[in-house]
Amino acid sequence: MSRRVITGNFSTSNLHVTHAVLFDRLIVHAVMRTSDGNDFVCSYGPGHKRLKWVLAVATQIGCAVRCREICNVPRFLRDLSAIEIRDQLHLLLELAHSAGLQPDRKMLKIAMVKEGEPLLNRHLPELLDAIGLFSSSHELLTVKVSTTLPLPQSEEEKTIIDRNIGSIFSFAGEFPRNLQLQVSLGSTDEEYRRTL
Repeated sequence: MSRRVITGNFSTSNLHVTHAVLFDRLIVHAVMRTSDGNDFVCSYGPGHKRLKWVLAVATQIGCAVRCREICNVPRFLRDLSAIEIRDQLHLLLELAHSAGLQPDRKMLKIAMVKEGEPLLNRHLPELLDAIGLFSSSHELLTVKVSTTLPLPQSEEEKTIIDRNIGSIFSFAGEFPRNLQLQVSLGSTDEEYRRTL
C-alpha cells in the first residue's frame, strides 16, 4: 500500500485539516479539527466499481449511541453543525484535487458513515438543506445516511430522532437524486443487539 502525506494549508473559518494522507493514489484520509479544538476523521475515495466517489463525513464529535464491541469511536462530545459538515465536503474536495484525483470530473456520493449518529444530530435538517445547495454546484449521484436507528434514551432524543426521520423523508421527496438510508443492526440476534 502506497502512502503519501498531503501537504498544504487546508482550512475554513470552522475547520482545519491537521493531517491528510493519500493511500494507494486513490483514497484521501483526513483528520480535521474544529475551531473549539476537537478532532474527527473523514475520507474521500472510490465507491463500488469506481462508478462514483464517496465523501465519507462525520456528523458528531464522538458518538452518542455508545455501541460496544462494534466501533472504537470516542465518547460523545457534541454534534457537528451543518456548516462544519458542509466545510468537511469542501475540504475533502480540496484535498482530493491537491492529490491529483480530479474530483470535479467524478460522480459524487455523500455518505454520513464516519464518526457519530446522524439521527441524533439536532442539525440534520439544516445539513440536508446544505447538501441540496452543495448538489447544485457538484455532480452529486446520491446521499447516504447510515444509522443504527438508536432507541431514544430521553424525550429530547425521541423528538430529535422523529424530527430527523421526517426531514430525511421530506428531503428524499425533493432531492432530484437518490437518497439511501442504511440501517446498521450490528447483529441479526435481537438479544445480542440489546447488549451492544
